[in-house]
Amino acid sequence: MTTQKYMIKAIIFDAGDVVYYRDKETLKPILDFLKKNDFDISAEQFLKAYDEHILEAYKGNISKDEHVKKILEFFKIKFDDKFFNKYTKVFRRNFGYTKIKKNIHSVFKKIKSLGIKICILTDTLTTEESKWKWFKKIDVAQFIDAIICSSATGHTKDEKEAYIIALKKLNVKSNEAIFVGHKKYEMKGAKLAGIKSVSIEKNAKGDYYVDDISKILNIIKNLNLKT
Repeated sequence: MTTQKYMIKAIIFDAGDVVYYRDKETLKPILDFLKKNDFDISAEQFLKAYDEHILEAYKGNISKDEHVKKILEFFKIKFDDKFFNKYTKVFRRNFGYTKIKKNIHSVFKKIKSLGIKICILTDTLTTEESKWKWFKKIDVAQFIDAIICSSATGHTKDEKEAYIIALKKLNVKSNEAIFVGHKKYEMKGAKLAGIKSVSIEKNAKGDYYVDDISKILNIIKNLNLKT
């Protein structure tokens, strides 16, 4: 029996909740709108409702508006066209605001100093061009070798094809890359593609778990020592 060899040449990162995130502050205008209409909902509850059907939207099974409706339905909010149109405007205007994880810049810089490629693999309704603009805005685009969006490939991170596309783009083999994410379906997708996974959420059950994204550097080191 041969021992699996590793020489990590690339790290594939999920974007939302790994590189950037939304919190109570960024969601406040949306939650305030709902509270004014007698619906007192926390940021945690709202994000749970958002996640409930977002994969269906990424896959194109439901439209953007249908997804927004499902968020309201999650809370059993009855609405007419007037309410929905007002709510949608508030949602679209504010949900795009995100915050970058505080140590991403230093982590990306260190990874690149090791000669390791960085890829962003994201399930998104926006374009690759928009993602590049955003990463330039937060001053990390210079560390990124590729951005791959489900909106362009037609494959989401529960499918092995999404990861295979990333591997081909990076010109590396599955045992030369690791994936960093936070959802169970992402870990399963990476496994289907033969890629080791690191989760920043314990319940996502990746091959490895880290409570701080900077600890990925230790995993890289340990895997490379196995070669």
